[in-house]
Amino acid sequence: MLLMYNALAVLLMKSPLREVQAMSLLRVHELLLSRSLLACLDNQATTMWIDPVSSSSARVLQQELARLFNAQSLSLRGRRLYLKLRDLPWETPPLRVSG
Repeated sequence: MLLMYNALAVLLMKSPLREVQAMSLLRVHELLLSRSLLACLDNQATTMWIDPVSSSSARVLQQELARLFNAQSLSLRGRRLYLKLRDLPWETPPLRVSG
């Protein structure tokens, strides 16, 4: 566990945002790891679409965490792993069906 904590601390220090650099494990969990997600697989990659937080200030931090993890070139079962934030429901235009 200590090794994982140290790896996360090193990763967070790579951020230009001081708030991310000082982030606790609990805060990382709240912003990224505990969120609902949708995983999409293709031949080369797995994309994890993570539900965004509703607060715009916290969403900036969430985006920075996703950027940091994506910069690590993580892989899952031989596929590149990407973390992306889903659009907020009120930002996504409704689908229109024409008949």
